[in-house]
Amino acid sequence: MQQLLLFAADGLCGYCLQAFAYLLAIWAMNQRALDWKPLLAGTALFSVITFGIRNIPGISFGFHTILTLIAFIGLAHWLFKTPLYPTVLAVLLTTIATILCEAVNVGVLSAIIGAQQFTEAMKDTVTLEGRLGRALLGIPGNLLLCLLICLLYRFRKKFLLKVIRRGKTDTQTR
Repeated sequence: MQQLLLFAADGLCGYCLQAFAYLLAIWAMNQRALDWKPLLAGTALFSVITFGIRNIPGISFGFHTILTLIAFIGLAHWLFKTPLYPTVLAVLLTTIATILCEAVNVGVLSAIIGAQQFTEAMKDTVTLEGRLGRALLGIPGNLLLCLLICLLYRFRKKFLLKVIRRGKTDTQTR
């Protein structure tokens, strides 16, 4: 039962939510209409790839993150035929958004449960209870990330038009 709960917390509420956010950002940056079938299939595939990369023994935290980002860019470009530049931009901006959402999550949870307890909960990666607790503590940050990316997708045309206009204005005034 605990293994199933760990899979739900870590896999579904962790990797799946982040993979969904990355793919939705790729869709937004490429001005694609929502097509749920490839979006959800891609989310499942990217979740499995992320899980696999994070469980490679002997590589450090930063290195598996870079491998995951390269995999997201390559697979989105190859499977969904997205142009490379907006895909790379979407992945990089989503990574920044992930870092910011996690920082907010850490700050809020540290304030609620106490910094010492939060730190202790994040250190325990050996026991099943520790891994489950760590996964559960990450869910609010992932939900915040998904909300942020959904808002980006919803307002993508206005946002991207503003960026494009600003870029044209800057080059015309030089």
